[in-house]
Amino acid sequence: MRPEGGAAQKENRGEAGAPGEPAREAGGAEGRAASGRPGAFLVLQNTFLEWRRDEDRFSMSYAPDMEWKGSWGPFESDRALIGLYRSSGVTLPAAPCPGVEVLREPEKAFEGQPHIDIAELEALSGCVAAFVLRPPERSLKVHVPWCENDYQVDVGTPEGRAEYRRVIDRAAEMGCEHSLFTPANREVSRLEDNTDAWGWENVLWLGLGQKIRRGEWNPDTDQVPPSLQEVLDHAKARNVRLVAYVYPTLGFLQDPEWTRWAEGKTGGYVGCDTGVRSFQDWLVDRLVAFQKRTGVSGYSFDHWWIAYDKASSKYAQWNGCRRILEELRRRIPTSSSTGASSTSGSVRGPGSPAPTPTRPRTTSSRELRELPDLHFDRVSRTGSAGPPTGTGSSSSARSICFPAT
Repeated sequence: MRPEGGAAQKENRGEAGAPGEPAREAGGAEGRAASGRPGAFLVLQNTFLEWRRDEDRFSMSYAPDMEWKGSWGPFESDRALIGLYRSSGVTLPAAPCPGVEVLREPEKAFEGQPHIDIAELEALSGCVAAFVLRPPERSLKVHVPWCENDYQVDVGTPEGRAEYRRVIDRAAEMGCEHSLFTPANREVSRLEDNTDAWGWENVLWLGLGQKIRRGEWNPDTDQVPPSLQEVLDHAKARNVRLVAYVYPTLGFLQDPEWTRWAEGKTGGYVGCDTGVRSFQDWLVDRLVAFQKRTGVSGYSFDHWWIAYDKASSKYAQWNGCRRILEELRRRIPTSSSTGASSTSGSVRGPGSPAPTPTRPRTTSSRELRELPDLHFDRVSRTGSAGPPTGTGSSSSARSICFPAT
């Protein structure tokens, strides 16, 4: 069964642009326009929008293009939202300057460029915020120890554990409640056994990623290795909760259905099809069981490719990514998202770019040429490492933490 999303149609006689586009004004240096005029916006919950406009009328629709079984319950379509606002007369540029550059005359940089009224921005932001699964009640301080090159620390040795205790101690002194955990651990994984494209599999799942992919460690039944438990105990004593780094796109061996699209030939950027329901269920089960076993405060997802050309449809892969995150929140009700996420490619997942103060970004020397290094605060444009051209894949990264209640 392949349900078709219905088309939403709305007569538009205000200031709205096409669906998915802001109502735009021609702004001057002051960013002022006539106030009090009515406007409207129309937004679809996913990125697979198709729209048509005929003078002052438009329609929008999307095709889910995914398998759905009656045993899964009713199919819930994505939302189409219509919002109204009244112009404030104060506008901002509709698009930022491309790249990183020094503006010699910033007051003239956006003359003659499209502008958007801040009333529309506030209305759209409020509309989206109303549907956030769990609105954050306060900010979270998450330390990312890549600044200390923690992946070069081996906690499988007494010396490595002593060094990592100092990392945790410094994070605690800085007031960080959570810390990403990505050191090496020779007791449970080896660098030469990595199968991912970036060479980080040995640090995933608190170092147990290789064993989980191969089905050699089960969080429901197996105990935490002593070297890892020692670090977990020290972090708990310092009131720092560890965050596990996880790559959903790997060649997990538990069910050949997940990698059938690639004929089982996985590795590098080729992994499980996120659009397969049984993989979604298995991954959520493992994440919940792992959190209960280790007490991690959450997960930082990366290396998540959701737009393979030969797998399930791109919508099914995107929807599967979203379902995994939603189910994880449902199964652990206290979950809340940190601000750390990034996307690359043309098809985006549920995440959106939002760098955090202690997370460094991969940048080139050219991008940083005009910008200072502020140590804990990094001002730079997000860099991304993506798959080879022609794979048709896209990455969505998202971080979720479970604050104590």
